Amino acid sequence: MNYQFDNTANIDFTFNAEGEIEFRHEGILYRSVGQATFDNSPNNNYSTYSAPLVNPNSEYPEDTVGRIEWDIINFDCEDESDACDWDKFDIYF
Repeated sequence: MNYQFDNTANIDFTFNAEGEIEFRHEGILYRSVGQATFDNSPNNNYSTYSAPLVNPNSEYPEDTVGRIEWDIINFDCEDESDACDWDKFDIYF
């Protein structure tokens, strides 16, 4: 997956009641799935929180088409809600 854009792009991002992010890009609806989880995979150069990204209107709406990543800004926090600035994220397709 390659970096596409971040939260400062000229795209309207919304958060639904479950805390998932929704947006349209080139006319296609995308949505994050579930809560973000800690990602310390070898594919990352650093630790992040991430959530899969799907196209809920596709023929296979459960298939992951990308991901959203949040940089960890507070590694010593006791509550994961303080680990990241949840309003700043990067989108990868």
